[in-house]
Amino acid sequence: MPFDVADVNNIEMYRNAEPYSAEKQVITESEDIADLYSLFSGLEVSDKKTEPVVGETITSFRFNLSDDTSYEIIYCAEAVKSGRLKFPAEKLDYFTSADIGGRWDSYQY
Repeated sequence: MPFDVADVNNIEMYRNAEPYSAEKQVITESEDIADLYSLFSGLEVSDKKTEPVVGETITSFRFNLSDDTSYEIIYCAEAVKSGRLKFPAEKLDYFTSADIGGRWDSYQY
């Protein structure tokens, strides 16, 4: 991650699932912020090529930082425990076999 966990004020999570439902939650507890930071910092990714999936669930994470900037990571689920990670700022796109979308239910405020 291009910033330190101490720089994170909160994390906005968005989940978009077909057909056209969108949800938002804001992660504010320091333990939960540290958990998500740790998840993305240690995540194994690869350049594996995959095809888009119809009806995929998209979960995005916007890390709002103390310098009034933000950093976004987008996860596009392709199967139960795998998907694509997109980093818009760097224009990067990776495959991961981690269940990132499943984190949504871990943080119910």
